[in-house]
Amino acid sequence: MEIAYDDDVDVLYVTFEDLRVPCSYVETPTGDILRTEKSSGKIVGVTIPFFRQRLEEKGEITLPEIGHVPFNEQTLKLLHA
Repeated sequence: MEIAYDDDVDVLYVTFEDLRVPCSYVETPTGDILRTEKSSGKIVGVTIPFFRQRLEEKGEITLPEIGHVPFNEQTLKLLHA
């Protein structure tokens, strides 16, 4: 798994699988963007806008299609790097 955070726009990119495969993009009701492998529909990543803002407000991020995604102390350190 790879995690990248863009502090300028407050967006977290989480990649579960190799993104060299053709992907489709599906926006969830909460505004998150799921990256799915075109051939299988398997979720290979997620883009979470307003990540820091949402995490500070609620203390967690819930993605209905994936479930609860825990962000631990290590993730918070990444945000403040």
